[in-house]
Amino acid sequence: MTQISKNKIYIIPIIIILLIEFLSLYYAQFHYDGFHIGLILNVAADLEEGKLIYKDFFYEYGLLNGYLNLFILKIFNYNVFFLFLIYTQFFILAIVLQYLLTKKKFGSDYALLFIILIFIIHPYLIKPWHNYLLFLFISSYLYLKSFDNLKYEFASSLILGSAFLFSE
Repeated sequence: MTQISKNKIYIIPIIIILLIEFLSLYYAQFHYDGFHIGLILNVAADLEEGKLIYKDFFYEYGLLNGYLNLFILKIFNYNVFFLFLIYTQFFILAIVLQYLLTKKKFGSDYALLFIILIFIIHPYLIKPWHNYLLFLFISSYLYLKSFDNLKYEFASSLILGSAFLFSE
């Protein structure tokens, strides 16, 4: 293996990850979606008032997702940009885990192909939505499951079980 192809295995995925980060945060500055962002803010306001999901109001996207959004919004003074920032990190971490899993199971060339395809199909975060959390949980589950260790089996099952609480 030449030095160029060794570097290609690491440089191209890092560049793609940085591009996803940049494009997602750049898009978040100019994106306006009053309905979906308003839904997130409305649920956060209802939870902060002490209302209970499914008793006082209906929330479509998972029990813990509303609480996570409220937590992020409270930490960052209800700035919606930080929802995009945090969910972008979830998305990138999921891609990195999938890259490592693909590299472990199929080799570096297929892992490189995988990350290029992910970038072509979904180059940036569209909304701070529960799908990115679900992608992270499923990626974590598959990555831990690949170790065939009892300790990781328990952790992966716990992660998969909690995924259903964030995305219904």
